[in-house]
Formats: sequence, C-alpha cells, structure tokens
Amino acid sequence: MGTTKYFLQTTSVKANTNLEILYLGDWAGKGETVPFQWNNPKKVDEAYLFCEKIYKKTLPKIRRELNIFHEIELSEKQYHIILGNWLKPFTNQLYDKYTHLKYALENYDILETYISNLNFVPTEYSEYLTLLREDSYNLHLYSQILKKMTDDVKFTEIEIDLKQKSKFQVFENQKKKFLFKFLNLFSKRLNFTITTPYFRYKSFQNYLSLAKTGKLRFDDFEYKLEVEAEPNWENRKSLEFGKGEDEFENILFSLLPKNIPTLFLEGFLEFWKKVEDLEIPKTELFYNANSLYGNYVYKFFIAQNSPKVVTHQHGGNYGFLKNMPNEEYEKSISDIFYTWGWKDEESIYIPTPRLLFPKKKRGKKILLALDFSPRYIHRFQTQHFSTTFQKFETSLWQVLKSRKDIVLRNYYTHNGRDTIERIRIEFPEVEIESPKEVSFDKSLQNTKLFISLHSSTTFLETLAQNIPTLVLLDPEIYSFRDEFKPYLKLLLDSKIAFEKVEELIKGIENFSENWWSSDEVQEARKKFVFQYARTSSDWVKEWIEVFEDIS
Repeated sequence: MGTTKYFLQTTSVKANTNLEILYLGDWAGKGETVPFQWNNPKKVDEAYLFCEKIYKKTLPKIRRELNIFHEIELSEKQYHIILGNWLKPFTNQLYDKYTHLKYALENYDILETYISNLNFVPTEYSEYLTLLREDSYNLHLYSQILKKMTDDVKFTEIEIDLKQKSKFQVFENQKKKFLFKFLNLFSKRLNFTITTPYFRYKSFQNYLSLAKTGKLRFDDFEYKLEVEAEPNWENRKSLEFGKGEDEFENILFSLLPKNIPTLFLEGFLEFWKKVEDLEIPKTELFYNANSLYGNYVYKFFIAQNSPKVVTHQHGGNYGFLKNMPNEEYEKSISDIFYTWGWKDEESIYIPTPRLLFPKKKRGKKILLALDFSPRYIHRFQTQHFSTTFQKFETSLWQVLKSRKDIVLRNYYTHNGRDTIERIRIEFPEVEIESPKEVSFDKSLQNTKLFISLHSSTTFLETLAQNIPTLVLLDPEIYSFRDEFKPYLKLLLDSKIAFEKVEELIKGIENFSENWWSSDEVQEARKKFVFQYARTSSDWVKEWIEVFEDIS
C-alpha cells in the first residue's frame, strides 16, 4: 500500500470528506478508481462458472432452511423454479461487489467509507432487479458486505431512500382477460396452455390462428392476488445457512437471511395457498416464452403441479454465447426448450411468429440502435456491462464522428447513464428517435441500413427481414460457443459483421444495395437466419404438430 489515505466511495452517493476519494468503479464517479476486475471475456466466464458452483451448494441449504421456516417439505427443484432466478443473479452481483471490495482493501489504505444500517429487502425478483439499478440499494448491499470483511475502516452511517413494501400484489390485465375469454371459446380439447408467446407483429391474428385449432387454451396467469409480505427481522434470525469453504461463501450464507425477498419467506405460505386454490385447468402441456421470471402465479403453479413445461427462446444471444444464464435457467426447468433455429441435446426448433413481418420497401435513413447496460453488475454474461460499456460508448462516438446522417434509436431506459445528454451536447445535429413515440417496426419501414454495436435481438430481426444490417461483435467483449463460430465466420467474411469499429465504419461508407443483394451476402444471411432467426408462414400448423408429438 502507498502512503495516501483514502475515503472509499462505493456508489455515486457523494462523499463529504477531506480524504482523497477512491472510487470502487466508474459507476461511483470519476477519479482514482479501483481497476475493473472483469475486463475480458475469459474472466467473465470464469466468474459465471464459479457462481454456478456456489449456487449448487446454496440451493440445498435454501431447501433445508425454508422447509423448516415454512414447516413444509418441498424439493430443491421446486425452490429452484420459485426463487432460482433471484438467487443466481443475487450471488453474481454479490461476488462482483466482494471481488472489488477485496481488491480495494488489500491494495489501498482505506480509512473511511459510507454505509447504511437500514433493514430493507425487496418483495421479489422484479423489484430486486429494478432496485439494482439504483445507488441507494447498491449502497445497502455494499454496506452489508463491508461489515463482514473489515473492522479497520471507519464506517460513517448515512440515510438512504428505500421504502419497504408490506404487500406483494398481482394485478389483472382486464383487456387481456377479455381477449383470452373470447379465444378460449374455440377450445374443444384442452391439450395445451399458452402463456406469453412473445408475439409482436399481428398479435391478435396470431392468437386467433392458434385458437381456431380448438386444441389449446390461453392463460396469462395474471390473477388478482395480494398477500401480506412485510419482513419479520426477528424470525429471519432463525435461518442458519452454516459456514462456507472460503470468505465469499461465508459472507453469502450470512447475508441470505437479511436479503431473501419477502415473497419467499413472510408471504410464501399465503401466496402458495392462494395459487393452489385457483381453478386453473391442468392441461397436458404448458408453453411459455418468458413466464419463468416475474410471473409468480405461473412459477408457483408449475412448482406445485409439475406439468410438462416447454419454453421458447425469447431474444438474442441464445445459442451464441458460451455461457447464457437465461437459457440455462429456462432449460433447467423445462421438459423441452424451443429455439429460433439452432439445436443441441436439450433444444429443438419451432418457428417464432415474432420474426414474421410484412415486406418493407427500402427507406432512406441509417438507423443505429442504442443500448444502456446497467452500471452495477446484475449477472456475469459476456456482453457490454458495467465498466465495459465504455467500449460501446467509444465505438458509438467513433461512428457518430464519421457520419452526420445516422438516426439513433433510443433505449427504453438509460440505467443511470448520461450518454444521451453528452450526445446532445457533442452531436447536436444527430436525430434521436424515441421508442415510446415510434415503434421499431415502423422505424424500420424507413430504414435503408441498420447498425448494431452489440449482439442483441434487433440484428436477428433485421437480418430475418432482409434489411441491410451491419453489426459489431467485439472479441474483447464476447465469448461465443464453438457451434456459433462457423456462422460468425459467414457474417465476418461477407462484411455483415465486424470485430473492430474501424472496419464497421468502412462498411458503412462502402454500403450499397448492390452489395447487399449480391449472392455472397444473401447466401451468408440466409444460412445465418436459418440457424438463428428462422420462422415459417405455416407456424401454427408446425406448433400444433410439435405439441401433439410431445403431449
């Protein structure tokens, strides 16, 4: 350690100190900063695999303690279905925070930091995920970890703005309830239940086409339910997760009682009983695209009844990335996992109507879709996240400096980043399109060239529609599966994809309709789309045939 004495600033909550400030990361501020610990894909993948091992150790402890707490007997898989999508990322973000704090404590002379002693816990995963974007909640988590790691730092307590919810509520969508009631009039045999099919274009027509087969029912699993879920801190002290094999495991196990969302503890039995009492028809097969995350009526129902569950891919990077947390979680719960084209031992293809679009005339604008990853790490996945988002911004700045005619498509949330404000100052002539005002489909109707600076769902959609597309796939950000690499080579060789932003900029300059229509480019596009963004105009018939085969 050097001679400088530091105040450690863990979040962007401002420090009032005469000490030199050490920022734990660029999410906390600008100045002397602890080095980012996940600066290449290998480290990210290693961290992900480490946390997966920890999860497998933790789940049996969760089962034991929660069964005692609730005086019930549920299996590990039932808890995995209900709370696994919270526990996995909670472990990920805790390991990230622990790793950076450990580096700071071992390499700098830290005298003081802010902490909070507030007792607070989210109700469930969706609220947790929203809070994880906020400084106050992250300070709350950093405070708990620091108090377990050191007695040598002065802790200055500050107040933070976190309001504890006392209830967990599920609300009904009356329009959707009416729609599904109408569609279910067509049902003659209740073979299959469809939930969240990830439609977009022509949603009603798609629902109606399925309903007319007479072989399935629709259920959004959004039943009006409310349970008391206020944390009982005294009762939580009875949870004992034991000792771990290292410092991080000890910290994780000791912090779980104060952080398990209230729906899984105080509100659990009441919600379990209310879901159990719902008169939901038990069909042979339950299909969903993304109900395994925030739809707790669905999750509890699946955990209670163990029906045959099939899950459909709902976005990009499935089948691409070496480690894909969403895909692995969904597969672990599902009897069959459906993809947009690719196959492996656990997955098969069925078409997605999401990628069916009407034919579009070529427009005039060059459209670049923005993305703003959260400042604080949610999970370990090789993509632009936390500090590595700087590479996305650097690439964006280079592209904007090279062209004055690019239209930027804003992202639905800025995740606490000031990128848009800085763009408006430095590039005041650049048009910024709002997703609230212009749908992506409508925007594409006037697009001659689409640009993506990251791997996402959008470039799959544009390639599937045969809209000229250029995408940046930086090998310093992503780690891809071996099965994906031949298709990546197709995109690179045909100059649809690029590994360096300088090459992408040349691709924009050299773009022409003749290039896009050439045999080489179209053959590469078609092969890629067939593998990763395939659909079918006869998708309804194919769905029913596949469902009947496995039911």
